[in-house]
Parts: sequence; C-alpha cells; structure tokens
Amino acid sequence: NSDANHLPNTCESINYDVLKSVLKNAPKNAPKTAPKTAVKQTVNIDWFETMLDVKIPLNTFFEDEIALCGGIYLLKDDKGSRFFKDVFHVYYDGENVGKLLVFPKDRKKMKDNRMSFQMANYMLYRNEWTFVYGDLLKALDAVHYSNTRIDAAIDGANKAYVTACYDDTSSRIGRVGKSKIKVTKDNDGQITKYEIGSMASSKYGKIYNKSKVLKKYPKPYIQSFWDSSGLEIKDNEDVYRYEITLRSKYANRYDWQRLDDSAYLASIARTETKNWFGFFRRKKDKNRAREMRKKIEIFDWASFGGVLLPKNIVKKSEPIYCVKIAIKQLTKEQYF
Repeated sequence: NSDANHLPNTCESINYDVLKSVLKNAPKNAPKTAPKTAVKQTVNIDWFETMLDVKIPLNTFFEDEIALCGGIYLLKDDKGSRFFKDVFHVYYDGENVGKLLVFPKDRKKMKDNRMSFQMANYMLYRNEWTFVYGDLLKALDAVHYSNTRIDAAIDGANKAYVTACYDDTSSRIGRVGKSKIKVTKDNDGQITKYEIGSMASSKYGKIYNKSKVLKKYPKPYIQSFWDSSGLEIKDNEDVYRYEITLRSKYANRYDWQRLDDSAYLASIARTETKNWFGFFRRKKDKNRAREMRKKIEIFDWASFGGVLLPKNIVKKSEPIYCVKIAIKQLTKEQYF
C-alpha cells in the first residue's frame, strides 16, 4: 500500500516520489500519554544518542534512499558530520525519528560497521520511543554497542530554593561537590541560569527557565507532555528545568531499554547528582563527611520513584525488553 497517507510496511521496492510526499506530510508530535493527577515535578529523557554495530552489508548505504523492513526508511543528507562521512535521516511509519551516521572517518578508532544514532527530540516525549529504537536495530540487523549521551530533564525544579542556598552568605549552608557553578543574570541582577561543570566534560548540568526558552523556540510536544503528566503550573508561572547531561563515561552505565521508565530515569538523575551538585546544612561537627549527610534535597525524589542506584549496575535486562515486545505485539493483534 503506497497511498497518500501510508507507506508500505515491507522491504519491497517503492516509488520514492510517493515516499518523499508521504514523509513531507507525515503527522508529528502529540505524545500518547493519559492525563494524570497534579504533580509538582516531572522527569523525562531529553537526549538519546548511541553507537551500534551493523551486520547488514555496508554497500547498502551507498544508496541515497534505502527501504528497510518494518516501515523504516533512510534518506541521505547532503552533508556528513564531524566524525562520519554520511548522515541519513531515519523515518519510521512516515515520521522523521532521528539521524543515523555511517562510515567513520577515522577507521583506526572505529570499525567500518560502527554507526551512531541520535533520536529526534520530540520522539523522546512519547511512550513508544524505545520500541522505535529496538525496531531500528532489528531492521539494520544491529546490536546496541554503547550509550554516548543521555540527558535527563526534571521540570518543576525549585529555582527559588536553589537561589536562596546559593546566595546564602552565612556559614549555615555549604556546597556539595567540586564542580564549578556558573550563573547567568538578567539586567536586574536576578539569576536566570545555573550551569554546573563544563559543557565539554563527561557530566554537565544546568537549571534554567524552560518556559522562557520555549517561547523563543517553541516545542509544543513539551507543553503537551506537561499537560498529560499533570505538571502543576500555578497562575501561568514559569517552569524551571534541571537538566543533567551524561556522556559515554557515565551514560554507558545505564540500560537504554529502561530509559522510558520515569522512576529509573529519576534514579539515574539522583545517583549522578549526589556528591556532585547540591547543598547541605552546616553543623558544629568536625567530621566533614557526617556533616554533609545533612544534605538539602532540591527535588522530591520520592514523588517520582528516584532512588540511589548501586555502583555496579547491571546494564542489560533482556527479559524486561522481551516482555515489553510481547505486550506490544499482543496490543497490535488486539486492536489492529
């Protein structure tokens, strides 16, 4: 079937003029989540980038337009990237879901079949994004090699509380962690943004006014996510976001198959924030370690299931993913 609204869900040859027309007019956004009771904070993944090893013949990628199994299509971009010669836009059921980078420029550091994939931001605000990545792996006959970047975003961060702790000039409040904190102020001298660490480092964080950013660079799907998640926004007040970026060194500790689980994501954010960024109440205690246990929590971790994860984390959870796939298939058979 290759009419104006659908793409063929097979690996058969297709008319690429029809394909391009469908992709251009394909629907976007609209996260598929049910309304919930009011919550003060939400957590979601905001960046997902990986490395994968592909087993299908590499000459497949010599073409500009490639049809794969499962309704997945690749369209080559005119430009490559810093580390890869070619970039393909990945379409899944007619929607652009990310970019696939192929043919490493430095063949001494990466194998020829090593590729990089970055999920489109809007897809991360949908429930089914892990299935999309799993289907891409199947279509490419690929294995997930590593996580190269994961961003966890907590919306509803208590910026006023952080500011009060940061600005405290008494000896009552101490800072956790050695990372430098950079602040950005507006014309009135009010702090509008905190940056923790360096953007070039393996771990980087920031607290900023997400509502203000969305006014300048609209992303309707994020507002839809807030609404469907029940994020409590009083009197049209601005929403502040705490965003922590984990690159390979830290990101690869965690299981991509569980990143659609808000409790697991909150646990990652809590684990990586501990002893890296935060504040504690000073006491008349000569034992520094014991004193730092009086930490001031800037998030209600328990509200979304955030717990401290063990150091030796088992990344793979194949049984969990298999159960997810089975449920997905049963749902398809029931409703389609």
